[in-house]
Amino acid sequence: MGLRNTTERWGAVSQLLHWLIVGLLIVQVTLAEMADELPVGVKKLTILARHKSFGITILALALLRLAWRLR
Repeated sequence: MGLRNTTERWGAVSQLLHWLIVGLLIVQVTLAEMADELPVGVKKLTILARHKSFGITILALALLRLAWRLR
């Protein structure tokens, strides 16, 4: 499998970015569920801060994947 996309197959870079995004989305849902169960406090705010950081990371990876596809 090559790094670049072909007409028959997604390349290794696209597949890696895809699965990183999927994994981080699972983490996002888990963090949101955890934060929802906690009372307002330091632990909840810490989880929400991580949730935001992962969200920004997902956005960056999605933009990178889009740029990789459009090049």
